[in-house]
Amino acid sequence: MSYRIYVLSLALLLAGCGAPYIGDARGPESALVFGHISVPRRLSHVYLYELGKAYIGTLNMPRATVYRNGNFVFTNLKPGKYYIAGFADRTNTFWLTYNDASLERALIDVAPGKLVFAGSYTVTNVESQWFGNGSFDIRHSRRPSEREILEQLAPLAQDTDWETRMAARLRVLR
Repeated sequence: MSYRIYVLSLALLLAGCGAPYIGDARGPESALVFGHISVPRRLSHVYLYELGKAYIGTLNMPRATVYRNGNFVFTNLKPGKYYIAGFADRTNTFWLTYNDASLERALIDVAPGKLVFAGSYTVTNVESQWFGNGSFDIRHSRRPSEREILEQLAPLAQDTDWETRMAARLRVLR
């Protein structure tokens, strides 16, 4: 009897605190970009810009689903070249600056219908300022890997086209 109550309680807890599910793809051309950013405080936003497109605020910006563990997903992107323009935790917004060469290296080429790994990053040495940008260091991380992130995301895409595409990509990465 107590085992049943434990299992039921655990199921209700997980259902109430569960991560947002990944909705279905809008069509075969829709692409998905995913990655991970580890910040000292919990990641809350990731800003992805399409190359050559102007943005005013966040109105026409692609929207990310950001998970508590630092994983993020952009779904239903149209094909094109994108780059991570910035990200935020609950206290700070971090804007990345690029010169022509570094922007070229940072571009994420999004092909029709593909899953694209944007990378894993670690942010350290955060110095906030009341006014101005403050400073931080960001570097590529080997962990979590593309495979590890997809394994975490796949259950959240259950019964969608994304789940099928994730399973195919995971077979290639094994």
